Amino acid sequence: MRLLSAAVVMLGRISVAAAVAVIVLASTTLAFDPDDLKKLKETNKCVECDLSETDLSDLSLIDANLRRANLEGADLARADLLRANLWATNLEGANLSKANLMRVNLRDANLKGADLKGANLGKASLRSADLAGADLRGVNLEGAKLRYANLTRVNLEGASLKGADMFAASLRDANLANANLLGCQVTESGC
Repeated sequence: MRLLSAAVVMLGRISVAAAVAVIVLASTTLAFDPDDLKKLKETNKCVECDLSETDLSDLSLIDANLRRANLEGADLARADLLRANLWATNLEGANLSKANLMRVNLRDANLKGADLKGANLGKASLRSADLAGADLRGVNLEGAKLRYANLTRVNLEGASLKGADMFAASLRDANLANANLLGCQVTESGC
């Protein structure tokens, strides 16, 4: 009987150890990788890499390729991302305040809850991007392509959307107070 009891205790310990190992492995595969940051700084490319919660503020990332990267919660305040490729990139909760995102490709990107206050998104491609709950106060979106973008609950107070293409974009509960909509195309918009 003691042998059986000892075997049950041993099995319990192995199960707990296995569960802990699975949790540790799962969390490390979804966390910031210092090698990815090094790769980005050396090559200006980091496709499908994990830079979540990373401080990239004030960096020059002109023409960078960050396609399908995880930048959730990253700090990109005042970063220069002119013409960068951020297609299908996860930027949920990221700080992009006062960043230069002119002519950037943010098509299919996740920008839910991102801080973009004062950013320059002139002529940026945001087709089908999800910006739900993002802070876009004072943003330059002149000539931007926002077709099919989710702009639900975004704050666009004081933003310039001059000449922006917002065909079929969802603007449900968006704040457009003092926004410049001159020449903005909102046909079929889901307001």
